[in-house]
Amino acid sequence: MERRQLLTAVTRGRASLASVLLRSCRDQQQSEAILKQDKRGHNAMHHAIRRGHRMLTLELIEAEPQLSKAVNSSDESPMFMVVMRNFTDVLDKLLEIPGSACSGACGFNALHAAVRNGNAATAKKIIESLPWLAKQENANKCTPMHLAAYEDKIDVLSVLLEHDPSLGYLISSKGEPLLCAAASQGHVGVARELLKHCPDAPYSGANGSTCLHKAVLCGHTEFVKFILGSQQLGQLANMLDESGETALHLAAQTATRRWSLHYSFTQT
Repeated sequence: MERRQLLTAVTRGRASLASVLLRSCRDQQQSEAILKQDKRGHNAMHHAIRRGHRMLTLELIEAEPQLSKAVNSSDESPMFMVVMRNFTDVLDKLLEIPGSACSGACGFNALHAAVRNGNAATAKKIIESLPWLAKQENANKCTPMHLAAYEDKIDVLSVLLEHDPSLGYLISSKGEPLLCAAASQGHVGVARELLKHCPDAPYSGANGSTCLHKAVLCGHTEFVKFILGSQQLGQLANMLDESGETALHLAAQTATRRWSLHYSFTQT
């Protein structure tokens, strides 16, 4: 009976009752009751985290650390959910358990979650314990490093690069270096931070297009000015992509297309 009651109590948000049932299961050494998962793969810890019951989550970890290794049908681990909710004390406990799952939905992991939240302190804890997560790609072929570049999370990026400067040289499996990711969004601050740690960071993608080409195509004028004024990247102005075009050629073509569109519009 308690095997069903514990999970049901947590699912319904009855934390006090769940705490009592948990102690009973633990005293009777009923690990199966504590580890039970529902049809969607959620265990008691998943539900406790989802409902914001931080203290109950800590009790569950103490009673049955193996709960940390289960993922639900969406591949969400307790650690991923904890990071998304900024439960830092719970994260500390989960990181102490060998083999704790760290995956999230759509190929995300716990470090992706820390980046998305802009939580540099949490990102530091995770990369120190699970450094390989920095190179894992999600379903969109985006590593936590690339996510930081896309979303302008400079503080998090700085923490990750301080831990391991070689991360600045990451190129995604679709051939995009971090400078190109930053250029696509016009994030000059990200580029500055990256170059501070990695002065020779990769600047061209799989098709030979540089971060300057990318900034021009995406219309990020400030990023273009930054590159042209940079001692490290100024030479990109003369570099050709696989079509044999410099970024200046692209800028001229883009300006011509915009003028033609404007002219056509004004004549209608």
